[in-house]
Amino acid sequence: MSKGTNNPMEGASEIAEAATERAQSIADTAAAGTSGVVGNVRHAVASAGRAVEDGYHRLAEGARDSFEYSRDHMRRWEHDVEDQIRARPVSSVLVSLGVGMILGFILRDRLK
Repeated sequence: MSKGTNNPMEGASEIAEAATERAQSIADTAAAGTSGVVGNVRHAVASAGRAVEDGYHRLAEGARDSFEYSRDHMRRWEHDVEDQIRARPVSSVLVSLGVGMILGFILRDRLK
């Protein structure tokens, strides 16, 4: 028909061929669109994964820093207490006895 023939079979064949080409074009366009969506989803998932990993590393580093700070602080406190006991051994023993007696009275009353 488009080539100037009057044969209905040739016209139908041309229409079918044009429809097939158009369907293939639509399928190719859809595949390209789907590929783009899949690529976008993969990119988003990869970005989210990196963000989670970065957050985990920052959290781990903060916890490690806090632990080291606390450990160092407790070691300094321990050394300060030891220095005070060495400087005043009699006072340290008397204070310890007094604290022990007070705790003993408090716990004795609670255990009755």
